[in-house]
Amino acid sequence: MPSSFFVLEKPYNVYCLKSQFQNIRSAYMRIGIVGTGRMGSVISKCLVSNYTLTLYNRSSQRAKVLADELKAQYVDEPLGLSTCEVILLSVPADQIATVAAEVAAFCKTDTIIVNTATKAFISTELRSRHPHVYFVDAKIIGHAGSMEFGQSAYVIIDTSEKLFKPLKNIFSLIGTVERGDSKLAPTLSTLATEVGIRAAVLLKSELAPYHLAPELEKVLIESIGAGTMKAYINGDLGHFGQEIARRIEAEIGVEE
Repeated sequence: MPSSFFVLEKPYNVYCLKSQFQNIRSAYMRIGIVGTGRMGSVISKCLVSNYTLTLYNRSSQRAKVLADELKAQYVDEPLGLSTCEVILLSVPADQIATVAAEVAAFCKTDTIIVNTATKAFISTELRSRHPHVYFVDAKIIGHAGSMEFGQSAYVIIDTSEKLFKPLKNIFSLIGTVERGDSKLAPTLSTLATEVGIRAAVLLKSELAPYHLAPELEKVLIESIGAGTMKAYINGDLGHFGQEIARRIEAEIGVEE
């Protein structure tokens, strides 16, 4: 059983907390995580209390630092992942094909390799070259920074019923999980990202004539701007915000 099984330090995701003592046997399943950037780090922190983790990063010592923090195993080559039952790939889209092939070459039969890169998908050619493993596309719709501080994500896993059950148990520590076509995820994530950035850029531009202190500008954008978006979608606007929302909805033509 992992030494960190009963210890969880902040600011780990609240989804980790609710499952800390759930399914104790899962602690004996070894999960490999390839890529320890923003999303890979968040995934690792969410899973460490329930699973035995092995971390690997191709190009830096970031994985070793994170492994030390989480008291997880660190390996410096794909061969070190050969004992894992499930391996999650959290690397940039343009590296998925190469990394997936490198990892698959050392995997035992029936290992599940999960691609979490939003804009990359496992090719038919790659699947045919490595028939001894299962390749799965799973898309995490969520912002890594927000997820680390408790915001839930939404995960779409494109796989069979047989593989969905164990993967659902894993990803439920991150957020809501569904089995379905993951190809829509890049479009949805891009749309939300572009609209969010557009709103931030527009607000920053509107504030420019006031020559505000950077600290105040940050509060207006990060706290009021982003906070109001969250309150709107959660139905938690105050009276002032509700009036503005009704006016904008009328302008855009949003039906109640």
